[in-house]
Formats: sequence, C-alpha cells, structure tokens
Amino acid sequence: MLSAYVVVAAVTVQLGVVNGNIVPARLPIGTVSGHSTTVTKGKDLHNVVEFLGIPYAEPPVDGLRFTKPKPLHMVRDDPYNATFYRPFCPQVMEFLGANGVEDENCLYLNVFVPGPSLSQTSDLAVMVWVHGGGFQSGASNEYHGAFLAASGNVIVVTINYRLGVFGFLSTGDDNASGNYGLYDQAMAFQWVHDNIHVFGGDNNRVTLFGESAGAMSVCVQGLYPDNHGRFQRIIAESGSALTNDLSVSNNPLPFAQSLAGHLDCESQDPKEMVDCLRQVSWETIKDKMRELSNDPNMAALVEFNPTADDSILKTSPKQLRAMTSDYVPEEVTFFRSLDFFSGFNAYESGLFMAYLTNGVPVNEFQPTYDDMMTNHLDMVFYFQFGRSFPDDLKRTLLHEYTNWSDPFNYESIRLQFAKAISDLSFAIPAVNNAMLHLDDTDSGKTYMYHFIPATNIRSPITPEWLAGADHMEEIAFVFGQKYDKMTDWERQLSDRMITYWSNFAKSGLVIFHLYSPELTLTFKGLEIEN
Repeated sequence: MLSAYVVVAAVTVQLGVVNGNIVPARLPIGTVSGHSTTVTKGKDLHNVVEFLGIPYAEPPVDGLRFTKPKPLHMVRDDPYNATFYRPFCPQVMEFLGANGVEDENCLYLNVFVPGPSLSQTSDLAVMVWVHGGGFQSGASNEYHGAFLAASGNVIVVTINYRLGVFGFLSTGDDNASGNYGLYDQAMAFQWVHDNIHVFGGDNNRVTLFGESAGAMSVCVQGLYPDNHGRFQRIIAESGSALTNDLSVSNNPLPFAQSLAGHLDCESQDPKEMVDCLRQVSWETIKDKMRELSNDPNMAALVEFNPTADDSILKTSPKQLRAMTSDYVPEEVTFFRSLDFFSGFNAYESGLFMAYLTNGVPVNEFQPTYDDMMTNHLDMVFYFQFGRSFPDDLKRTLLHEYTNWSDPFNYESIRLQFAKAISDLSFAIPAVNNAMLHLDDTDSGKTYMYHFIPATNIRSPITPEWLAGADHMEEIAFVFGQKYDKMTDWERQLSDRMITYWSNFAKSGLVIFHLYSPELTLTFKGLEIEN
C-alpha cells in the first residue's frame, strides 16, 4: 500500500560524463550532479560514479520534527551538487565517531554506480545499506560504497535516518506517533524504487542489507507489508527483529514527559508538550540528552527506541513467531515472500565487554568460576532481560559454557563468558528470526552464515584476548574497507564475501559452505554473473 507516499513517474534520459568527471542524472526532483572516480583493487583500477548527499525527503525540522517524513518535491538547486556528503543525523554519542557535519537536516542518501558513466549501465541489482548504532548513532558516510559497487558489479545505496530522541520520541498517540527513523528508511526505499532506474538499476532486484540495529531495521521493514514492491531481498548481519535489544514499548509517553520536564516543556497535554519541544533547538535537546544519559538515575528514562505504533510495528516482533502456530499474520506472509540471508559473528560481545567487567579494564579481566555464578551471569541476564533468574538456570548455563578441559583458567572463563553473551544476544535471536522466515514449503529462500575469524581489522576497544570475530568486523570485508591493509587471506576472504553478498542481491541464491581451520574461512559456492 503506497498511498502514503508520492510515486513519481518514470523518467528516461541519456546520461553520460560531461565537464570532465561530472555526471548528471535527471530525476523528477531535479538534476543531480555526481562525479566519476576510480577504486584501486591491487593493481587494478575500477571506475565508479558517485552521487553523494541526495535529499530523499523534506528536512525534518521545525514543524516537521517528530513527524513522519514528507516527500521531497524539488531540490533547492538545479543542478544539485551531489559530489560531497551532507550532514549526518544528530546523536547523543557517536559510538565509533561519524565523519562530517551533524545537523537535524540529515535525510540524505548516497548512490554508487559501477562503471565510467551511467549510459553504460542498465538493469543492475541494487543493495541498500542501513547502518547500525543501536538506533542512537551512526551515519551513512561511514560506509563508502564504491569498492563494493565496483567489485560486486551492483549499485550500492547508503542512507541516513533519524536517531535517538529525534527518530523515536513518542507520546503513544497522533501527537507524536514515533518510529520516524523507521519511516525515514521506508521512504528512502520508496525513493530507490522510484528513481534507481535513472542510475541503471533494476527496481525488481533491490536488496536491503544492514548490521546490528541496521539488521534489526531491515528485518522490521521485512515485516511491514506496506513495503511490498520496494525490495525483494534482505541481508541481516548481526541483528534480528527477534532480539531482546529491540525492546518495543507500548507506553512511550513517560519517556517523552521525562525529557520535556527537563527542557521546560512539561505539560499534561501531549500536543502542547510536543509543540514546545519543536521550539527547542536540536543542539539544546542533544546537550540535555547527553547530560541526562550520564546520570545513572535518569539514563533509562531518556532512551528512545522503536515503539508499537499499530502500523510499521503493530506488536513486538518476538510475539509473531508464537502467533504463527495458529495463523500466519500478514507481516509474516510478506516476510516469507522475500529472500532472506542472515548471520552472526563468533564473539559478538567483544565491543560490549567493557560494560560487563565491573569496572575492570577489559584486557585485565580475570574472572573466576565462582565470579560467573555469583555476579557476572546475573549481569548478563539483567543486561538482556532486565531481571535475574534462578540459580538452577545459571548453573545450567555455566555448565554449558565451561571449557571442561581447562575449567578454572581465567582465560577460558572470560572467553566462554563472551561466547555466552554472544549467543544469547545475537546467535539465538538470529536463528529464531530465520525460523520465523522459514515456512513449510521448503522454498530455499532462507540462508544463514557464521563469520568466525579473528582478523587484523579490529576496533580499538575489542579485547586483545578475543579469539574470533567481534561485532561489526564482517563489515570491512563486505565493503572492502582497508582492502590495501589486509593480508592475502583477508583479501581473498573479502573478495569471496563480496561475491556471495552481491550474488544474493542479483539472484537470491546463496550456496556455500563455511569451514574454519585455525580461525580462517574458505568458501565453496556458486558464482553468478550479472
């Protein structure tokens, strides 16, 4: 159902390189001018045309703050200069540091097209990236898509969407319905559907892919029937709709009231409160959010996440799997109509271990067997479920995650601890999400992967002792980031992953086997030419 969106008519034009490396593309909103560039891969050079910072919706400022995105009818400048990134969305904490300028006017996307010019491309598969960051941070310009576009011979699109309070504040009614960040994503997907043919893309071969909260997002979008026709495939990396981290609230009003009270906007009338918050500068809201987030007594009251809104999220996705035993909701029917490829890394918890060591520096963490039982497992349960569990259950979990060949060695204990958190937070929800997608028809559309190796491309906060892939580490291999700094086996791994990810985008087929001698990977699969 596309009635909430403006569907533009197809425009066919001849495109090419003019004025040196400037490349125009004529869209219904006006002409956008990108530029041609080259990507280095070993000794080879590959041409890519980049269109950076294209607006896909009206700026969500002033009266449009805390509302669903509005379609953009015309760019301000014609031709529009699409040769540099535009601002990323406001965020209280930049997790690993977004590059560029931050501003509330942030609903932009970037398009990367393989080849020296647009006139030489046609009917290419399209991959649309949704960044992660816990719905609180991140930016599209952290993920340059040129290498993936050139190596995979696909069009890559990366998008911004509203985050934190600006993306998810809700009063639980029409005054501020919430989930604006998710609706931003859906509008970006509609933009791709309506316009990607101008860049040589095939809107019947569109794959959403994302990592962490981006993976949660694309799974949620795959459960939103209004997205029918906007995309055909999903790749979810280290995140799912059934994770405990996607805690969908049914009563978000107290969170909005808590923040409003600290910004002199307190009111029992939700409309009056929201109108007042729209008058406050985004910088003031961000500063107040940062202040409150650093207060242990307030942090839980000012965290804004997706909420149940009877539309894009009718209910918590975790409830859908239980519902399918009686009947199949339309959300699940739509989800199962899509090709689905998902997976997780060996030790997803590495980036988060610093929060689970009771203040001990993560590389000095030396837990005992008793520590696990009396302290750390309770912390994990509270971290994931917000409550403690009986000792019998803790003993069972501890038994399962003990290296019985060396049970009292702190190196074994902390590694098994990290593995338990990873499985609880990422692996089990991913398998459950795949089971939700899998139906009784054995259609062959459901695939999973497991990314195992400890690579040389690691976050500075990843524990030195982590023996396998941490959260986010597969991204560098999918995008070819730091390709020139990879070892030979890492470059081979990146080449293979790009081949299989792009093959899936082109055909919906993934046939390969993962094997890990000494924490490396080899693949056997079907390579499909575009």
